[in-house]
Parts: sequence; structure tokens; C-alpha cells
Amino acid sequence: MQIDTSDLRRLQREMQESLAYAPVEAQRIIDENAARVEMHQVMLVPVLSGDTQRSIDTEDGPDGLSAEIGPDTHYAPYVEHGTSRMAPQPFVEPALDRVKPQFLADCERLADPLGQTGRR
Repeated sequence: MQIDTSDLRRLQREMQESLAYAPVEAQRIIDENAARVEMHQVMLVPVLSGDTQRSIDTEDGPDGLSAEIGPDTHYAPYVEHGTSRMAPQPFVEPALDRVKPQFLADCERLADPLGQTGRR
């Protein structure tokens, strides 16, 4: 009796390749989606002097698998959340909300490298 293990070897090879590329692909997903969030923040921020808009920037997080995106003006939280004398003019949360579906889809694809999601 002879057993064909070629499919198992192929599967093993694909899984090893997927594990090797996962950190690089995760960083690419984070970078691309962070750039999208930054772009949306720039488009959505209310502009008076332009200082807050120009201060919006993206920095890699300390763990290498995150990003910090947002404005650097001291009054940006007051614009986002409002004050007792000023209504909120959110731009950070709406930017995140616009990018979140794509980011989650990208993460699902990364977590399912062999395309098995939804297959029975």
C-alpha cells in the first residue's frame, strides 16, 4: 500500500511560508491603514489657521506593530470633543470609523493565509 503525502507536504510548506511572511505583512497592513486614517483626518479636520491640519502625523508605535496617528496641537482634543462653550467637531474618530472595515478585512486575510474562511 502506498500513501501519497504530496498534498500534506504542500500544505506544510504553505503554512511555513505564511508564518514567515506574517510579521512583514502585518506591518504593511498597519502602515497602509495608518496612512488612510491620516489622510481622512487631514480631510475632516476643521480648518481655521491650518495648524492642527498640518500637525496631523503618523508615527510607528513602540512595538513595531502599531501606529500613532493624530494631531499635535494642544487644542486638538477641544476641537474633537468640544468644550462647555464650543460644540465638538470630531475628525479623529470619524477617520478611524472610515478605515476600520478595510483594516479588519486586511487582518482577517492575514489571519487566514490559506483562504479557508467561509469554506466548509
